[in-house]
Amino acid sequence: MFTDSFLRTAMEAICFAADMHKDQRRKGTKAPYIIHPLRVAKHVVNFRPDNEIDLETAYIAAILHDTVEDTDTSKEDLIELFGEKVTGVVLELTQDKSMVKEERIELMIEHAPDMSPEAKFVKLCDRYDNVRELRVMGEAFIRRYLSESKRLLANLRGTCAELEIRMEKLIADVEAET
Repeated sequence: MFTDSFLRTAMEAICFAADMHKDQRRKGTKAPYIIHPLRVAKHVVNFRPDNEIDLETAYIAAILHDTVEDTDTSKEDLIELFGEKVTGVVLELTQDKSMVKEERIELMIEHAPDMSPEAKFVKLCDRYDNVRELRVMGEAFIRRYLSESKRLLANLRGTCAELEIRMEKLIADVEAET
């Protein structure tokens, strides 16, 4: 099913991401941050995108998707270790932390339709995982995040119908509880 080369790269990515995120915790919980990228990668495996994509690239990018944004990992580090294609997807998913948060979010939502198919799929899996964890956050944060998620979902339509339907239901369920 998977090549030895892919499995080696996947393990390298898991170890790299675990090391880079080793001192980080998920917002609102004490869970090690690495749990999130691993769950995003699990969603990449569990759902099937509507269009043909490079699932191996999407899987590795899912594991690494927050390394440049949230650690001192550089683009050059990722290119050297995981190549141009994976790095390109990770960079598509990386927000510029020098920008005001609201502006970063707007830019991410606005540019979502223009991302590569792999980046769209990983972004949808990432947002799905984040919404699943929202219940531990404050009500104002939840409402804002759900509003952003609906707009992002609208711009990612046609990526993975099954996941889009689950995301809509999850958003509705969280809204009903808030």
